[in-house]
Amino acid sequence: MKIGIIGSSGRFGASLASLLSASNDVLKCPFAECDQRVIENSEFSILCVPTDQAVEIISESNHPERCIEVTAVKSAMRNMQRGFISIHPLFGPKTIGNSRFKNIIFIQDLSIAGSEKVIKEIFPGFNILPMSADDHDRLMLSQLVLPYIVSIMLQDFPEPLTYSSSVLYNAKDIIAGESKQVVKDIFTKNPHIDEFIERIREILKNPSW
Repeated sequence: MKIGIIGSSGRFGASLASLLSASNDVLKCPFAECDQRVIENSEFSILCVPTDQAVEIISESNHPERCIEVTAVKSAMRNMQRGFISIHPLFGPKTIGNSRFKNIIFIQDLSIAGSEKVIKEIFPGFNILPMSADDHDRLMLSQLVLPYIVSIMLQDFPEPLTYSSSVLYNAKDIIAGESKQVVKDIFTKNPHIDEFIERIREILKNPSW
């Protein structure tokens, strides 16, 4: 299959291009100005770019049905519902070869009907997890928002002196190398972030479990 990778110069885009090159003809697009040309010349193009850029690329494309967006917040894509394919690979450069993390969320209510089979063809051997955009964004509170916040907070913490802090300190490097824009999108565009903040307040007021 001929697959375009838009954002192939980024950490995830480069890793994905390497993964898919083993069994596909991959067209790399490191810069935004080549995106529409790649879409025109590929069966499908994976948009490894921040949310706003993904929205712009799909909106301007003559072939949005060939676009596969991989953003970590899906509510921002609702205005283009079912005109493209929406997924979220739950692996990255650090885990792309780890069989434990071969999971990809397929967003049913955003994607073109029947396009789940396309994702299964592009990613053979991966676990495809169908869910709604809203369920995805709620899930990301625990899977991305919490780990990233903990990692960011630990950047300014002193070296651990207790067992508890030493266990937590292992999370310091989670944020290392991540795109600041992507992390910002995860924090600011998730519609359920206020629920997450309120949960933290509840725990601080009543630390029971």
